[in-house]
Amino acid sequence: MPSKRSSQQSIPGPGKQTSIKHRTRPRLPSRDAANQMASPRTLLLAGAMAAALLPAPASAATYMVGDAAGWDNGVVDYDAWARGKKFKVGDTLGTCVRRPLQAHAYGVPTARRRGHDVVQVDARGYAECVAPDNAVAMTSGNDHVVLGQAGRFFFICEAEGECSSGMRLTVYVH
Repeated sequence: MPSKRSSQQSIPGPGKQTSIKHRTRPRLPSRDAANQMASPRTLLLAGAMAAALLPAPASAATYMVGDAAGWDNGVVDYDAWARGKKFKVGDTLGTCVRRPLQAHAYGVPTARRRGHDVVQVDARGYAECVAPDNAVAMTSGNDHVVLGQAGRFFFICEAEGECSSGMRLTVYVH
């Protein structure tokens, strides 16, 4: 069994000498020796494996429903628009009525008079174009919905005839 080497060092104190015992550490390989052990190829492979184990950065996206056409009946097939997207938890859907507001004879803007809105419904409400009585209608024309969980979500415009004419949307959130 190898013996442990130790050394003692005296530190002068006020009127006394104190002895402190130090153990000597075993010699480690020099940096040059450590660098020679790992080849650049090994380091590259280790770095790639570490990067593969890191989670991908999550960044939420904002999608304007219908892109430049906005939330306006007769312009966009909204379900086809959504099929071209991969929605993730945390993403935001924005709606914007892109049709210029034209004053009605009574001074009421067309979009408000027609009642364009966005209402989240269930699958049955989507199929039948009917919003439940307690549904919250988003009516600003510039509304945003955060997709807070994975699943299938349905939205309609509850203005008379708009949903059945295609102003509805199904979104799959992954």
